[in-house]
Amino acid sequence: MPDQFTAPCWADCDSAELVNAAARFFSTRAEMLDGHLIVSPPQDFAHSTAVLEVAFQLKAAAVPHVDLGSGYATTPGTGPRTLVLPDVAVMSRKPTASDIAHRTPDAVWYSTGILAMAVEVTSDNHEIDTGPKHRAYAAAGVPVYVIVHRQRGRVFVHTDRAGSRYLTTASRKLGDKLPLPAPYPPLDTSALLG
Repeated sequence: MPDQFTAPCWADCDSAELVNAAARFFSTRAEMLDGHLIVSPPQDFAHSTAVLEVAFQLKAAAVPHVDLGSGYATTPGTGPRTLVLPDVAVMSRKPTASDIAHRTPDAVWYSTGILAMAVEVTSDNHEIDTGPKHRAYAAAGVPVYVIVHRQRGRVFVHTDRAGSRYLTTASRKLGDKLPLPAPYPPLDTSALLG
């Protein structure tokens, strides 16, 4: 691996090119939020376990189109370009070729328009999930945004979006059940205490 990251371009390149180049270089997750390249370090065991637990609960309740690891992008020309990698995503339907917002030789970014719910489990950089990602998901029209905030010991569900914010927030301490809007099951957060 080279010892210096050289982006294919900065100001005049497609943001997906920049994100993909950074992800390859750092061998990790790279996203574009509020016009900034965000490179996140590898996650710890507790984070990965919480992500899997949320996905397992959704799958066990027969929620269709639960996704781990796919990237989602806003459509070019609809505002600041956003490229996000939710920890857990629920798509409104199975994606088709027309749902691909951007494709490069090594990555496919689906349109944020097919996201029905995004879930983030916080890490050391929890300000990303509660700030730029919160605004990005709302602005992209994602109806439900769940944050498992490990540092605060709480889980939040944000709904009823308007512009780049959500108008309704429900919260429970980790260990309690968090009601999610229909058609989703309540989230049992006792399994997320690890």
